Amino acid sequence: NEIKKFNYENIYLSDRIEPSREYFSIVLNRIYDTLKETFFDKEKMTEMYPNVVHDFENWLSGYWNLGRDEMQKNSIIFDISDLKQFCHAIIYYISGMTDNYAIEMYNSIINF
Repeated sequence: NEIKKFNYENIYLSDRIEPSREYFSIVLNRIYDTLKETFFDKEKMTEMYPNVVHDFENWLSGYWNLGRDEMQKNSIIFDISDLKQFCHAIIYYISGMTDNYAIEMYNSIINF
């Protein structure tokens, strides 16, 4: 408990990391908003952000209700025709990202 308290006081809630907290909020929200937009206009988003959309679809294909590889034995988790479930899938996808991968995805969104 002492170590946990120390970590919160000196690391997690430190004012020194506030700029990083703001940065990662921007990174994660931009990834979320970009992927959410693919629900409404997949063709446009694929053209603008091919790597981002492809990587998300590649991950999602293991859990969606569309055509699946016969080798996949896991359950279908997301009905991607439903916006709410599609958004849940985005959240699951983002939550599994490493910091470096999230930054890489963000950079591919904002780069020309």
